[in-house]
Amino acid sequence: AQATPAKVADPARRHPERAAVVHRGRSISYAELNERADRLARRLRGLGVGPEARVGLHVERSPEAIVAIFGILKAGAAYVPLDPLYPPERIAFMKEDAGLSALITETALREALQPGAVPTLCVDAPEPSEPGLAPMPPVRVSPGNLAYVIYTSGSTGRPKGVMIEHRSVVNLAGALAEAIYEGSEAPLRVSLNASLSFDASVKQWVTLLLGHTLCIVPEEARGDPGKLAAFARDEALDVLDCTPAQLRGLL
Repeated sequence: AQATPAKVADPARRHPERAAVVHRGRSISYAELNERADRLARRLRGLGVGPEARVGLHVERSPEAIVAIFGILKAGAAYVPLDPLYPPERIAFMKEDAGLSALITETALREALQPGAVPTLCVDAPEPSEPGLAPMPPVRVSPGNLAYVIYTSGSTGRPKGVMIEHRSVVNLAGALAEAIYEGSEAPLRVSLNASLSFDASVKQWVTLLLGHTLCIVPEEARGDPGKLAAFARDEALDVLDCTPAQLRGLL
């Protein structure tokens, strides 16, 4: 599938006050998401991060994780999810194997991450107020530049980093707009159910490019069919993307 540019809009400009991400009763707008991602991208650019650089993402399931993803992409770099729930040995292996240029984490997780010599930013750290900050100047990124690197489970040996380019992400957004969301009035409430360490999550967060509202499923609900069903009901979800095992439990 080839993405149709008209299908992938600029919701931060068109609908700045619309809820972009919802989690545990907290909501951030498209304007806030865009502004915070711009600030993070500036900090990354200040570290020399740009196209083809890989930035580790070691953040809990939260709006901050989405801010971090878009901040990394706005800097032109690729994100490498390092799930805080992974064993320390696996995280250490991925950090070394990916050749990270920088790390993004949270204040409470920094010590456990053991960043070493890799420049590290905390996405939840207070930043100096910069009123009237201009939008982040666009970074020249080609369709063939890396967007993210997600590691396989390693069940058949050592985990391997799968490198996905920007062209694939944009094509995915365009294909979803045409095949799934055509005719649907935004904003739909779409679940972020998958772990960021699995590529199914991209199919979910990429709906932000289409102007929908992303509802983050809490970790405790992902493995409990009763809690997941309650979450879907309480959050008035329009779209729940789940695995066959989760669907069986819900049924």
